[in-house]
Amino acid sequence: MSSPGRFTSAVEVVANIRSGSACAILVEGEERGSDAWILSYILKERVGEEVVFYGRDGRINLLAELPYFVSQLRNGQLAAVLDRDFADEATVAQTRAPDYAGHLFYWQWSCIEKFLLEWAQRLAPQTTGNWVISDLTREAAPHGVSITARTYFNDLTQRDSAWVLARLSEHYGGWSHGLPELFSPEALNARFEDRWANVAAKINTRPSAHEVISGKLLLKTLYLEMPSGPKPPREHVRNRLVRMASKQAPDDIRSLVEDHILPRWRRARAG
Repeated sequence: MSSPGRFTSAVEVVANIRSGSACAILVEGEERGSDAWILSYILKERVGEEVVFYGRDGRINLLAELPYFVSQLRNGQLAAVLDRDFADEATVAQTRAPDYAGHLFYWQWSCIEKFLLEWAQRLAPQTTGNWVISDLTREAAPHGVSITARTYFNDLTQRDSAWVLARLSEHYGGWSHGLPELFSPEALNARFEDRWANVAAKINTRPSAHEVISGKLLLKTLYLEMPSGPKPPREHVRNRLVRMASKQAPDDIRSLVEDHILPRWRRARAG
């Protein structure tokens, strides 16, 4: 299995789409386009060359570039898919409505890796902290505050909620003078408690745990939980999972591409 390729500039992507005959789907693609590469591999037997995925080096870049792509391409030529990242069910479902005319979709599952529920529960404090950071980043932007030094919780060491809340205050409390309603100790604590209650309710069952748990964290956890002794490279483990997924594409991925994005692209192309 080959490695992910380099990221392509927005101008190059537009040129490729205009000169090609495939449906273009933008994805976050952190880690050198891995999302695009993995999705292409999983769906290659189902959609072949009819779909081309483009990794955009993260959520922020994808959202920043999307207006440019939309302005440069005909309606229906392009779709963009974001990781769920705590989006509520109504927001996700709206993008699957028959009359949805937007370009932005969400994966219904927060991750394509499905692991044991107990790992999701172990990661609940970090998941809560990441949800709070996602909230703060979104809500601070309209006030002209860009949280460029975001520190997501990717440490798999056993943590409790008090430790995570202390780190949130340490990293983000500096903005409390300008936006106390978001970053004061009281505001951070209230936000954390609210999100903690939501996470605690969702991680008790698999049908709801997928809405909040990060696939990247779970993959790291899987790797660490492997028996002691020589381990295969993490990329090898990832590749095995991708091969397994390609034999039976996860329904969320298959349905979004085949039942929602591709039909709209075909209609636009025929018209």
